[in-house]
Amino acid sequence: MKKNGYNITLSTLTTIYFNQGIKLSQFFKFVKSKYSNKLNDSFILK
Repeated sequence: MKKNGYNITLSTLTTIYFNQGIKLSQFFKFVKSKYSNKLNDSFILK
């Protein structure tokens, strides 16, 4: 993770998006569409 990156727990994200009326799945779809070239399943940052 970058020094200026965020480390937010999944439960915190769930609470935030529930209160905003956003499904957590929508959030992850957005992340995937925007950052898919930087994500992989190996848990190693590129």
